[in-house]
Amino acid sequence: MMQLAENAGAPVTINIVYARDWETACEQVLDRGSLVVIAIHRGWLRSREKRLAQWLVRTGHKVTTVPV
Repeated sequence: MMQLAENAGAPVTINIVYARDWETACEQVLDRGSLVVIAIHRGWLRSREKRLAQWLVRTGHKVTTVPV
């Protein structure tokens, strides 16, 4: 990830956050309108990651998901 960020040519900050309450953690770490990249497992069930992505979009962030 760091190499991709360095090659992007734009200001990039990478944060890896471990938290029980992801909503509170995201509110504390992310600035309004942040671009967030989330790895999502493929499947027909709505996973925690998908719920997080939807919540982030509702709170004003830009979200990109990457299937793994």
